[in-house]
Amino acid sequence: MLVAVALLFVAAIAACAAIGAKEFHLRDHAGHGRTSFQLQDTISLEAGIGWHQGKTLIARVLKEGRTVLEREWLVTRNAPTWRTALVVSATELYGKAGAGRYSVTWILDGKQVAAQAFRLIGPERGMVVTRLQDVQVGTLPPGRDLFGPGELPTFYIYGYGAETVTLLIQDLASGAPTKRETFYIPRDRASYPSFDLPAGTYRCELQVGGTTLHSAVFVVRR
Repeated sequence: MLVAVALLFVAAIAACAAIGAKEFHLRDHAGHGRTSFQLQDTISLEAGIGWHQGKTLIARVLKEGRTVLEREWLVTRNAPTWRTALVVSATELYGKAGAGRYSVTWILDGKQVAAQAFRLIGPERGMVVTRLQDVQVGTLPPGRDLFGPGELPTFYIYGYGAETVTLLIQDLASGAPTKRETFYIPRDRASYPSFDLPAGTYRCELQVGGTTLHSAVFVVRR
């Protein structure tokens, strides 16, 4: 009799422990736990919580204390473990806030229940000369140095959110400036101006405060 009571007591403790259980993971596309990611990776922020039907779960991704990405779910059923995930490409985060250290805060029913940290590895900022048709939101485009008929040279500028930059394009044959554009890039955004240039060899420079930070040479054929 005492043994049966003891077993029931242990079972009750185990059941109580299961109620409200919470687990959180950072994984790559292959399901491996990770704390650092490369630009080609997919980041999966996974949550498993128990017995919280009707509650709101929030995943908030931050960099240097600033919210970069946020997703909200309504827990739709009661179960020992209700699971969900926020899947994001590393290049999408990179396009918003660049490389460096990020944190993930999990909030359940208005209360923080977990916090995680990971590192995104990649160049902090830069400019890629590419084709307009190769630009996709959240993806670092391939670089090009030769443009043919119907291809617009495009200057993908990343990591310069909340800054004013100057893009200078110079015809190397004449040495004369062909284009000079100064513009503000909103926070958490990349910019990709494009220009229909005549045939020639060009040098482009990205300047901030009068200092050239990135440059490239490319050829246009018509």
